[in-house]
Amino acid sequence: MANYEAWKVICCSDYMISHVKYAFGLPNDKLVMVQTRKRAQLRRRNDLREFRSKFALPEEKIVLFVGRLVYEKGIHV
Repeated sequence: MANYEAWKVICCSDYMISHVKYAFGLPNDKLVMVQTRKRAQLRRRNDLREFRSKFALPEEKIVLFVGRLVYEKGIHV
């Protein structure tokens, strides 16, 4: 699974961390919570660079999923 290969998986709440952990069998050290209000503040380019540097190397890709975590969306694929 791609989510297991991920270095980090970002969730928006403690509830989503527990749900993602259960649904995908991910270990705690891969799960990071970034609250919604903090994500909304990342509008300036420098903020995005700093934020990205916490989760990936400059040459690495980041996969971003925005939406409800439901089976029909296919995120498990």
